[in-house]
Amino acid sequence: MTEEQRARLAELKAANAASLARKGIQREMERIVEWIPDFNEKYVFADGETLRQALEFVDGLPFKRPGWIDVERFPKRREYFPGNADGRRIRICFLAGSAELLQMAVEGRVCDYFTDVEDWDCVCPFTVLVYEDLGGFIFIDDNGDMTEVVL
Repeated sequence: MTEEQRARLAELKAANAASLARKGIQREMERIVEWIPDFNEKYVFADGETLRQALEFVDGLPFKRPGWIDVERFPKRREYFPGNADGRRIRICFLAGSAELLQMAVEGRVCDYFTDVEDWDCVCPFTVLVYEDLGGFIFIDDNGDMTEVVL
């Protein structure tokens, strides 16, 4: 095999891997849309700059272990109790699951998330709701315990 053929093969392998990743993310999106009642009326998948910001924010959080944010490191934290009137905009990010699920985020409102919390828990039991302004978040663990952190 010539050097040119090797380079072309590497290029084709990379394109195939990218295509498979996109298809995997699309399958996860379809699963979420089917699983969450009235998804298209309440939520939208983050993309572009919004997605990049959300994933970078989550990547920058301190973790005790995979899927478990070390909230003890934040001085401004409290137990969170969901209220129906909390209409703040959030980005729902997943901390466990498939590689494709970890590469996505969903935009919505806090009150809608907690209306559908049992369905979201089936999608991913470890979730972080990042406030739209990136000024804090709500961490939800697999026990359903919720901690709000203000940055």
